[in-house]
Amino acid sequence: MAFIEWSEGLQIGVDAMDTEHRALIDAINQLEASLDSGEERSRTIQMVARVARESKAHFASEEAAMANAGFPGAALHALKHQHMAAQILAFLTRYSRDTSALNGHMLKFLSDSLTHHIRNEDAIFGRWAQERAKL
Repeated sequence: MAFIEWSEGLQIGVDAMDTEHRALIDAINQLEASLDSGEERSRTIQMVARVARESKAHFASEEAAMANAGFPGAALHALKHQHMAAQILAFLTRYSRDTSALNGHMLKFLSDSLTHHIRNEDAIFGRWAQERAKL
């Protein structure tokens, strides 16, 4: 069983964003598997870096889509992304110096913050975009 299971509850109805969300969840699941299997530290650092890279790329893509669509909540959404990105970078920096720093706390943060953000923040944009498409 995957650490984070993809479900319909995580779909926001914007195909490009749903695809990126699945990729982020996959990256987090692979990081969790790497930690569980006791892979070498260098491999785990690569997995954390992948999560950070994919998060950054996804946030930029999502923010551009929101801005291009004229979404009124785009600026606030970008601030929330900045906060999440800073926390991910802090975990990566801490782990690159101290192998014990990457633990269940980071995985719980990644899982909880991503799924909460998708269900509660991204879903607002999804509903807004779907309503605009009906006009």
